[in-house]
Amino acid sequence: MADLVTTARAEMNPNIAGMDANWLATLITVASKAVENYCNREFTSQTVSNEIHDGDGEKDLFLRNFPVASITQVVITENDGDTVTITGTYFRINQRTGQIIFEPAETADYSYFPEGFQNISVTYVAGYSTIPEPVQEATVQLIAWLKSESDKDPNLKAEKLGDWSASYGGTTGTEGGLPQSVRRLLGAYRSMSV
Repeated sequence: MADLVTTARAEMNPNIAGMDANWLATLITVASKAVENYCNREFTSQTVSNEIHDGDGEKDLFLRNFPVASITQVVITENDGDTVTITGTYFRINQRTGQIIFEPAETADYSYFPEGFQNISVTYVAGYSTIPEPVQEATVQLIAWLKSESDKDPNLKAEKLGDWSASYGGTTGTEGGLPQSVRRLLGAYRSMSV
């Protein structure tokens, strides 16, 4: 996992500018990991080795990380334990969604992903060379939110200054620990695969 924003990009937010450098570096890493956890995927360009899937008898499957640049190989483990290695040239790729579809030659051993438990292993290259701006902005907003939350009483829900008043309870407006504004920015980047 790599950080999704640089220090310079984070400091463009006026609520972050001037923070202690070590604390900011920590918050960048924490926020980057939280964004990737929420989206169920990694964003930086990388080689994904041996991603395991269950075969379902269909011609296609969805990889966890995308966009997909290329398929290196698919290894199918047969019921008797033998393995069949298929090169990436036998697949059509929907780069945007991470869907791969068999396009085998007539001599191929398989034209589908045979049913089985964790019997498909895929090695491929996926991710962005430049992180999309909405993902960067979501990460920056999460850093600013984490910074502001660290200054608050975690139980304080509301307060009033004139004729002092306070209300205590849980945090509202978050799901999975992320504020709504961050979730909106990340909506198009979430992977729903399990």
